[in-house]
Amino acid sequence: MSPDASAPPPDPCTTLAWIFAFIGSFDEVIVTAFIAGTCETVPKRMFNELILQINPTITAVATLMIDMTVLALAAVALLLRRAAPRQPPASRRSARLSALR
Repeated sequence: MSPDASAPPPDPCTTLAWIFAFIGSFDEVIVTAFIAGTCETVPKRMFNELILQINPTITAVATLMIDMTVLALAAVALLLRRAAPRQPPASRRSARLSALR
C-alpha cells in the first residue's frame, strides 16, 4: 500500500516563467541557424535531425538537457536553503515576546 502524496499547486509566477522559457527556447534554434554558418552545433543538429525523422537520440539528448537543468536548480535551491539563517516562524516569535512582557 503506497502513501498518498501530492505536490502543491504550481505558483502562477513559476508557471508563467516556464511558459516564457519554453517560447524563448525556439528562438535559440533560429539564431543558431543564422550565426553558426557551416559549423554543426547541438541545437542546429537537433533541428536538422528532427526535420528528416524522429530520432531517439535527439529525444534522449533533450531529456538529459532538461534533467541537468532541473538538477542544477534543485542543487542551488538546496544550497540557498542551507545557507539561509534559521529564524523561528513569526507566530512563535510573537508568542514568546508576549509571554516575556
